[in-house]
Amino acid sequence: MGTNGKIFAEELLKKKSINQKECIIETEVSNKASETIFKIKGTSRVILRGDSKNTNSIVTAAHEIGHVINNKENIKKYLRFKYTSYILSLIMILSLILVIIDKFYHDIPLGVLLIFFFFSFSLSFYSGYVKVVDEYGANKEALKLLYKYSDAIFLNHNDPRNWKNIRDEAKSQLKRGIKRYKESNFIITIFSLVPVLTYVIIHIFSL
Repeated sequence: MGTNGKIFAEELLKKKSINQKECIIETEVSNKASETIFKIKGTSRVILRGDSKNTNSIVTAAHEIGHVINNKENIKKYLRFKYTSYILSLIMILSLILVIIDKFYHDIPLGVLLIFFFFSFSLSFYSGYVKVVDEYGANKEALKLLYKYSDAIFLNHNDPRNWKNIRDEAKSQLKRGIKRYKESNFIITIFSLVPVLTYVIIHIFSL
């Protein structure tokens, strides 16, 4: 028979006594990354994209369930993760609005603009840090889940794999995921610079 990511994720939820009213597993044919849409009240969704019986799908499923467990156990950390991005986006939008007002409607003191630019840039680093910590936490939980439950789940589904023979692949996959996440953080920083770059460009063309 064998085990795919969806089956493995559903088995993990049962092991952790998380019912379908709390979380459901969905699959989707897509090249996009799998994700967890967590709900404090209501039903959370784990969307596994490109699911298969390959070990990488099993590891991805464990990682996403790791997010669900961590979020349920520490709502404060989840809210910090959720709202940091919102606050960064809000500051960026306000900064852009101030730049436009300064140019076309009313002079805004340079000091005020610089404060908004500084917060936008600084918060981008904090936002990146929060996201990496969240991913690292999910990886840590995933390894615990795989170590504790994978042998029993594989056995129940007549799958010849076990924790010992997937361990190295699992650790390598999770490590690569964190590395890619860290490398992608520069995108957040670039976006945080949009207001100040807009300000500079506007004033260059005004000369």
